[in-house]
Order: sequence, then structure tokens, then C-alpha cells
Amino acid sequence: MRREQSEEFIRKSAEVTDSMVVDAKTFFLRKAQGTSTMAAKLDTKELINEFLVEIGVQLPKTLHVGLQDEAQESDLKKIADSLAWDQAASEAIWRLVNISLFIPCQEPIQRRVSVTRESDHGSDGMSFDDLMMPIPGKVMVAPTHRWGAKGILMDGDLYLRELNISNLHPDVELALRESVACFRAEFFTAALAMLGKASEGGWLELGASIVAAAPSDQRGKISNHIKRLEDPSLGIAKKILDVVEIFRSSPALNALSEKIGLGWKHLQQVAVWSDVVRDSRNTIHFGVAPALANTYEKVGVLLIAAVPHLRVLYKLKEKADEIALHGK
Repeated sequence: MRREQSEEFIRKSAEVTDSMVVDAKTFFLRKAQGTSTMAAKLDTKELINEFLVEIGVQLPKTLHVGLQDEAQESDLKKIADSLAWDQAASEAIWRLVNISLFIPCQEPIQRRVSVTRESDHGSDGMSFDDLMMPIPGKVMVAPTHRWGAKGILMDGDLYLRELNISNLHPDVELALRESVACFRAEFFTAALAMLGKASEGGWLELGASIVAAAPSDQRGKISNHIKRLEDPSLGIAKKILDVVEIFRSSPALNALSEKIGLGWKHLQQVAVWSDVVRDSRNTIHFGVAPALANTYEKVGVLLIAAVPHLRVLYKLKEKADEIALHGK
């Protein structure tokens, strides 16, 4: 490809995705919280370079072109990939600033990126400065986030990355994102309402899966539980009890639970957490007060506790789905 064609190819191929930005945010938060001095000012250029080294993507300084000024598409793709990851890292810096995890300590600087193109006819340069956004020269971790790993509670992407549930229902994922967003804005009751929705979704998802996994000759024994689970007029509290009881009385699920180290006793622990969430959420009703006030600390603890508890629900759901699919 000629120089103009090469530049056009690189620009069209340097696509940035949200998952790339999440990867960068996760790396930056880990690096920031691992600094020896909590109030240290972090050089953003160094942070980005460390991130690119970590993922094995660095911008080649020179593009060697073969005969007739032709560049190999694979070499151009490497440049495009490095530019895409570089832009994702810059956006990640701003996203962390936007949620007040990072505080800018220096005026934004314009980053410059170019590649020298060497061919049989000499050398010239390709500039991609226009793709690079200005970023603060230095940042520091906000004072309220220097102790502990509370950063995941300020960003839905980081929270879901920590949760790491591959079979999470989209509605549950959205509820958790909204819960974290409300928590960040200090709308604690709203955060609990959405956390309650996520909890309810997890239980109903598990209930549907264990019903599907029940052998046909066992359905008569659990018919009352199935009816209650399918009754839209019943509240989630009663349905949770039904899910626990179906799981407890299922030989196939109990045999499986021994293999994976999870069973109905773990579900009971999840049920306790869900009860606290539901009690706290019920303050949305006029004249109803929770047992303990919905403070920053309380809601934060419930959000953090959601991580292991939702993992239990969805791990058991995954195994129940396998039984329903394979009959073993």
C-alpha cells in the first residue's frame, strides 16, 4: 500500500471497544492502589505505557516497507491495534476522572504519535496525533479511595468485571449497573431497589433452572413449589424458600453440590443476604423504615456481599442447566 492508503487502512482499523476501556480501567485501578505512597501523583503517560507492555501491544516506531512502496497488511494491523489500545487507555483515564476515582493534578497534555515509514525510496512519517485525546499529565487517587478496594463500587464496568459471571441475565446485569450508578450518586434507596431487583432475578433464574432439572418422576413431590414459583402474585420471599426447598429435596442436585462444594446450605446464606436487601429496599414504601438506616457503609457492604452471593446462585444455575441438558 502507498502511504496514503496505509494511513487510511490504519485509521479505519483502529477500533476501540468498551471492553478494551474496561481492561485499561482495571489495570490503572490496580496500579494506583498498589502504590507505596497513597497520595502519590501518577504519571499518566507512564501508566499507559505500562498497560501497553502488560498486554503486549506497543506501537512500532518504524514501518519497513518492501518493494514498490508496499506495506504488509499484517504490519499495518499491528499499528492499528496499538493505536486502538492507546486510545482506550486514554479514555479509561478520563472515565476514572469522571467518577472521581482519579483527581487530575496537572493540566491536560496532548499526546503525539507518529510512525516512520522506511522504503526503498527513502523515509517519511505517518502522524496519528489527531486520534490522540489530551489527558491530564498526572493524576492521584481520590482521598476517599486510598484505603481499600472500593473502586469497584464506583463504576459498573469494574463491578461487573469483579463479579465475573458469564451466564448473568442481561436484566440482572442492567440492574447491577444502575445500582452502582445510584450508589455513586449517593441515592442509597434507589441503589437498594435495583440491587433487590438483581437479587430477585438471580433467584428466579435459579428456580427456573432447578425446576427444569427435576426428573419427571420427582415433579409430583415439588408440584406445590413449582406452582408458587410460577405464581406472579406471590412475593419473592416465599419463592426463595421454595427454591431452597426444591434444591434441598433433589437427590441429583445434592449429589452435584457435593462435587462443586455448593449446596442448599449456601443458598440459605444467600437467602439471609437477600432478606436484608429486601428489608432495606422496602423503605421505598411510604411509612416503612428499614431495621438499620440505609447509609453509605451499609449499602456498600450489601453491594460487596452481592458478589459472592450472586456467584453462588449462578454457579448452581449453571450446574442445574447442565443436568437439564444432559440428564446427569
